[in-house]
Amino acid sequence: MTRSYAKAHTNLVSEPAVMGDEKTLTAKLEAFMEQMATRQQALEEQVAILSLSVQKITKGDSEKNNEEQGSSGGRTRNLDLQHGGCMVPRYSKMEFPTYDGVGNPLGWLKICKIFFGNQRTNEEDKVSLASFHFLGEAQLWFDQMEEEEANLDWGRFKECCHVRFGPPMSNNPLGELANLKQPGTVEEYQRQFQSILAGTTDLKP
Repeated sequence: MTRSYAKAHTNLVSEPAVMGDEKTLTAKLEAFMEQMATRQQALEEQVAILSLSVQKITKGDSEKNNEEQGSSGGRTRNLDLQHGGCMVPRYSKMEFPTYDGVGNPLGWLKICKIFFGNQRTNEEDKVSLASFHFLGEAQLWFDQMEEEEANLDWGRFKECCHVRFGPPMSNNPLGELANLKQPGTVEEYQRQFQSILAGTTDLKP
């Protein structure tokens, strides 16, 4: 009898304790869920802010690129006005070579010829485009040449370049080819041969 009463008393004591634990657990769970909801809302707000920032940056970069392209186009148009209206097509990746008056201009003139052919440069634009890429002594020489010859065409321009910066022109380059000896290496002989041969060939535009 005593044991049954003790057991029943124990059950009566433990049931309120269990109910209290469940309420506490439920309260904690609700608090946790509320906290998670708050964090999720804050995260969504941060994502929205970042999204707006990315859109602004993308828009700014796009506007900057458009401005740079417009500025580049303006510089190209200015260059066109200053140098006879010659325009380099945008699709080309060729770079026009520079020349500073040092060394034989033959190689530079040949590259100019290739560039003009690739870009379909007008005949009247060749001198202005080539002279724009002169440096140092070559630029000083051309400034003087412009004062002496106002209407300098491409053929005359090449001739003057050879006279001013090229090696002494032989009266009989074909005879030099026939009498050319090989004093050194094959490479040296080949360079001499090509140099003399180039002097016998008219560089057409």
